[in-house]
Amino acid sequence: MRLWPRYVSVFALGFLTLAASFATPATAHALTVTCANADATPRPPYNVVDRCSVSPIDRSTHFVAELTGGESACDPVRHTSNRQRVRVVADYVRGGDKLLIRSIDIRYVSGTMPWAFYRVHVIDGNGQFFERAWNNYGSLITWDAASDVVDNTVHFVPSYGFAPTFGVRGWVQIRIYPHFYASPTAFSPQKCSGDDLLVHFLGP
Repeated sequence: MRLWPRYVSVFALGFLTLAASFATPATAHALTVTCANADATPRPPYNVVDRCSVSPIDRSTHFVAELTGGESACDPVRHTSNRQRVRVVADYVRGGDKLLIRSIDIRYVSGTMPWAFYRVHVIDGNGQFFERAWNNYGSLITWDAASDVVDNTVHFVPSYGFAPTFGVRGWVQIRIYPHFYASPTAFSPQKCSGDDLLVHFLGP
């Protein structure tokens, strides 16, 4: 009978632990989607188009595309290539059949020159081109650069509620235009450029 209080204590402790586990919400982890190679005419080792399939349940989903393109005269002797990793955090918006773009990150994985600047262009499924400070066909994002020698990634957040529609074509496109430099300033001479890269989102 002396052991009875001990059993009661152990039972009470176990009950409190079980109750706490139910009371503490599980940590939510954002879904990550690896986009698939979608080149119409694959040119190994190049991969200039990735296809990202969007689901109706996507909320703050991380869509990751890894793209490889050729370089234009970055090396006067050898034909060279570059690799970029693009991470887009986005939601599917059922009302209006839209892709709510929360952020875009571009990591310069490898190339001939140590620094890369970008032009970024978003096109909706109705063929509309959006003009923004970070999203203009003729303008370079000059306030931030990516590097394959130091840890520096281009990161920008579109204006609140920026949500291109999938429209009649059923897709949203983010086009990336890389430009390569020897230094981390866009006011220095550009050394060369790379192939246009495309992250192609398909609606549900």
